[in-house]
Amino acid sequence: MKTTMKESEKLYRKTIINFIILFVACQIAFLIILSIVYGIFLKYPFLCRIENDGGVTITKYFAKEKKVVIPEYITGKPVTGIGFKVFLDNKKLTEIILPSTLKWIGDEAFSGCRNIKNIDLPDNLIAIGDEAFRGCSDIKNIDLPDNLESIGSRAFKDCRFDYIKIPKSVVRMGSGVLSGSSLKTVELSSLLPEHTFSGCTELQHVIIPDGIERLEKYTFSGCSSLDNVVIPESVIAIDWRCFSGCTNLKKMIIPKKIETIPYACFADCVNLTDLTISDGVLRICGNAFEGCIGLLEVEIPNSVTYIAERAFLGCKNLKKITILQNVTEISHGAFDGCDNLIIYCHSNSYAEKYAIIKGISYVLIDK
Repeated sequence: MKTTMKESEKLYRKTIINFIILFVACQIAFLIILSIVYGIFLKYPFLCRIENDGGVTITKYFAKEKKVVIPEYITGKPVTGIGFKVFLDNKKLTEIILPSTLKWIGDEAFSGCRNIKNIDLPDNLIAIGDEAFRGCSDIKNIDLPDNLESIGSRAFKDCRFDYIKIPKSVVRMGSGVLSGSSLKTVELSSLLPEHTFSGCTELQHVIIPDGIERLEKYTFSGCSSLDNVVIPESVIAIDWRCFSGCTNLKKMIIPKKIETIPYACFADCVNLTDLTISDGVLRICGNAFEGCIGLLEVEIPNSVTYIAERAFLGCKNLKKITILQNVTEISHGAFDGCDNLIIYCHSNSYAEKYAIIKGISYVLIDK
């Protein structure tokens, strides 16, 4: 019995000693890890994540410095990404140096950093996230690298630089990339998503590259300084309100491959005086030219079969419109507010009957 008790005491003491040794070892290991992490933090005021490919992503920034230098390597691994909202609304930041190893900038990474004055994007950068630089209103110049492949939605919304070139390497662009910015001139790639220049009130000149097939909705809406834009022959479709509110636009030629002039496409283009609708256009949709008070004369080509409701609503200075025989429907109110209008049409045509019903003056062009 005494032997059994002694053995139990020995086992108990051994267990206690082992526990103490394990506890001390854990404490030492914790202190070692803490010292390493703390040492990294003292050198680099970031939290990081190691990705599966071995690259490092910056996930959090703690300091409040005016100038931030992001290192190329942290603990021997390349810094390849800046994560979601890392510098969001950092008003103290005036200068950021990005590493040459950087491949992507995450959503809203620098959004609201309105005091950054300059930023050089590295050559290895391939992706810029949604709203990554939104509201960075002090950046006066930005060069997009030639290897860039993707630009997220509203990435440069409300920025204040005058010029930007979208490299040909870009294969994806989100909506509203440059909306609300102070751009005056832009060089485009083969992409032109919706809202791209919406609200760019200082944009004066833009060349749409040949090869683009669609102009999406609101692409140039509200570009009140845009005075001339050439739609290339490659374009086969325009979406609604594409040029609405371009109050300085004076001339527009709509190419023959475009079958439909969509809803409110040129609404409130008040200085549009020179309009050519090419033979090939089939439909003029509702409110397409609403409020275009600069129009004096319009010729509808023989290809057009349908003029929708309020298509020319409020074009109060429109005095002459030529409508040929193929037009088989003109909807209600197509010319409301065109008080001085005379319709030039063929005898026994739908246009003549419409003019008679609506009490609009008309002149027969086959007499």
